[in-house]
Amino acid sequence: RMAEAMLGLPIRVGMPVNVGGVKNIVSDPMYSTGVGLLIYGSETEVPPINYGDLFGNILKKMKGWVRGFLRR
Repeated sequence: RMAEAMLGLPIRVGMPVNVGGVKNIVSDPMYSTGVGLLIYGSETEVPPINYGDLFGNILKKMKGWVRGFLRR
C-alpha cells in the first residue's frame, strides 16, 4: 500500500513460479527479482563480446595518453 501511494501506480507482490530447488526459500517474494533475472538470463541469447577489439581500443587510448604525456 505504501508503494502504491508513493509511486501512484498499482503494485502487487510477485512470487517466483515453476522454480525448482528449495521451494520454501525461493518462493519468498523477496527473491522474485533475483530469480526472475536468473530465468531471463538463462532464456535470453546474448551476442558474444569481442574482447580483442575492446583490449585493442584500450591499448590505443593508453598509447595516445603516453605519447601526449611525453610530448610535454
